[in-house]
Amino acid sequence: YEIASTQPETYQGTRHLAVVLLPRDSDSSILEVKLWVRPKDEMVTRIQSIDVNETTMDFKLTNIDLHPQIGPDTFELSFPESAEMIDLRS
Repeated sequence: YEIASTQPETYQGTRHLAVVLLPRDSDSSILEVKLWVRPKDEMVTRIQSIDVNETTMDFKLTNIDLHPQIGPDTFELSFPESAEMIDLRS
């Protein structure tokens, strides 16, 4: 994608920079992406995309935590007994 345009815009009462991206690849299924970026911290707070079927997807990012506390028991990695180990190092 490449930047097609940028312009100041107010989003959720806050100054943002609206950045429109267009695909470099003419076969891309996404025709346009628009990002709302807060200049004060360069945080993307909204993403909107339009695909070849003219379907618009709009993602509004709220309650962003840049330093979440993740405990050691949050994730667990386990393998079924039937799993076969394949070593690709050799």
